[in-house]
Amino acid sequence: MSDETSNDNNNTDKSSSNGSDDNKQAKSRRAKKNFIVICLTFVLIYTPYNAVTNLQSSINIDKNIGLYSLAVISVCSVVSCLFLTHPFISIFGYKWSIFISQVGFLLFIVANIYPKASFMFPSKSVL
Repeated sequence: MSDETSNDNNNTDKSSSNGSDDNKQAKSRRAKKNFIVICLTFVLIYTPYNAVTNLQSSINIDKNIGLYSLAVISVCSVVSCLFLTHPFISIFGYKWSIFISQVGFLLFIVANIYPKASFMFPSKSVL
């Protein structure tokens, strides 16, 4: 009788460990999938961003809008990195912070379609 009880306990332990292994594998797969999606998103956003930034001073030469917009990007990036990162993440969370920052990059790229100072500078400050 004691042998049957010990066998039942061993079977229960094995089944519970298999369940936790399956759970760990599912979490690992989900984490890998999320990592790949984030990597692809950043590649798809930063490729046009870098292209537009590199052409900024060459294309937008009217009243030096391109150079001034690059200066606005630099100043706003420094200020936001120093003072806004922690509050922004604590308010919105990691996932929504990434999403909102991607929208800022899209606004920057779209503002270069019609390069006027009234569109360029606000879109650069949002970035």
